[in-house]
Amino acid sequence: RLRVNAKFLGRVSAAERDALFACSDVVVVPSRVLPEGRTEGMPLVCLEAMSAGRPVIAARAGGLAELIEDRENGLLFDPGDDRMLAGKLKLVLSDAALWKRIADNARRTAATFLWSKTGPRFCAIVNSVLKSNEADIYDRECNA
Repeated sequence: RLRVNAKFLGRVSAAERDALFACSDVVVVPSRVLPEGRTEGMPLVCLEAMSAGRPVIAARAGGLAELIEDRENGLLFDPGDDRMLAGKLKLVLSDAALWKRIADNARRTAATFLWSKTGPRFCAIVNSVLKSNEADIYDRECNA
């Protein structure tokens, strides 16, 4: 009905993913908000596209709205608003300087999520919680 030429590939290998990003101008993440208000967190494809230096145009939903700063490291549109999405596509594809700035900023944003940076913080949080729980268990067992 919309005459969109789309192909849904399903699962792809890392090499196929990289090749797809390399031949893409932008990546659209059209997440939506469910009737009860539930949204997805932050789709991995968003960080993968940003890491590949591809501007992401994403629905203003869930973690996407927290990660992406409109016109800085990506573009946001209201979930379900196809006209707004079309406008964002036209904007970034018609302005090479904007495309480059967003792509560069997207790479920098994605780099902050590398496991080499987030891993140590994650481990520290887990260790802190484990130590805290061990103390709680010890206190409960000793004071019982």
